[in-house]
Amino acid sequence: MTPWAAGVRISFAYSAIEDLERVLAYYAEEGVPEVGRRLVAEVVGAVGALATHPNTGRVVPEFNLPDLRELIRPPFRIVYRREAGRVRVVRVWRSERLLKRPEGWESRRAGVKSGSSRKAAKTPRLGTEPKQTDRS
Repeated sequence: MTPWAAGVRISFAYSAIEDLERVLAYYAEEGVPEVGRRLVAEVVGAVGALATHPNTGRVVPEFNLPDLRELIRPPFRIVYRREAGRVRVVRVWRSERLLKRPEGWESRRAGVKSGSSRKAAKTPRLGTEPKQTDRS
């Protein structure tokens, strides 16, 4: 039995809540608020499934950290951190956006030796770097 078998607690970081609020605002401004509500409901539904299947998402390729994962639910990337007994959604972005590593990230990560506590290394703050096709 895995530690996830009983289900985990789901939470949303303030940054993820702001992302979802921006989705709602954008579609409301476009005159189709029902589209925004539907998309946000789909994100929340996908996140809800993580309570019983927290390993569903893939490792975020830009960071390659085993506990920083993402669900791809077009048009969104739902980025979450997997912890014992908990999943925390940290960002919800358009799927064509790339995550940008903060300056100095590799040197901070290199300072964490195998077997040391994850809390010893600060998890990088996620930024975005739009692809050339991104118009936002």
